[in-house]
Amino acid sequence: NHATSRCRRNALVESTADITLLRYTFNPEIAKLLGADTSANLNKEESEYFNSTHRNNRAYGFSFENRRVAIIDQNGLLNKKKYFLTLGGKDNPEKLLILTPTEKDLTRGYDAVIVLLNLKKNKRRYKNISRKKILKELYKKT
Repeated sequence: NHATSRCRRNALVESTADITLLRYTFNPEIAKLLGADTSANLNKEESEYFNSTHRNNRAYGFSFENRRVAIIDQNGLLNKKKYFLTLGGKDNPEKLLILTPTEKDLTRGYDAVIVLLNLKKNKRRYKNISRKKILKELYKKT
């Protein structure tokens, strides 16, 4: 059914991001709670979703709980409602930028930025984009 993109036969279900994507895809109750509003502040379910899909960043001590997160694609800032309607439950190529306290103050409280990598249209669009350019986009919008 191509609901997951990688084979993880040797991993426990709880330790894979795919279980979160599958819950979102096949459980309408969970899907309703994700992207319920356009606020940048994450609710509990959204935090769990991003903690699972960005689980490698937990090694750096970052958790999405009670965080304010910006989402940026090739067109600029994207609200979380649109993110979950169009990309929720899919294995998206994304890059996470965790902001410093100074950057958080300059962007009016954002803790992190999820950068959506658009590999289909332009393979290098966000691969080499600098942190400075991403933050400049946030400064314009805040």
